[in-house]
Amino acid sequence: MPGSRTLFYKVPKLTLIATMLAMGLATAALAGWVFDIEILKRLNYSWESMKVNTALAILCAAVSLLFYTSGDNRKLAFVFAAFCFSNRGCFFK
Repeated sequence: MPGSRTLFYKVPKLTLIATMLAMGLATAALAGWVFDIEILKRLNYSWESMKVNTALAILCAAVSLLFYTSGDNRKLAFVFAAFCFSNRGCFFK
């Protein structure tokens, strides 16, 4: 349709770049845990590895920000934000 635009056209460029970067880092960390690739769990060998719940929280926060700034799926954005905050509470020791 000529009047419809996709999600990526509605989001400001800086927000889109930041969310894609966060989603990429979180996805890489999750892939590192699934496939046991140490360099994906930590970006530098001297650093502590990113935990699975942290990667999930970053991924949910990025998706929530992406949906919230698009304006179309604000309810879905709040669902992802709620999971992001509940994720911290469920796995925090």
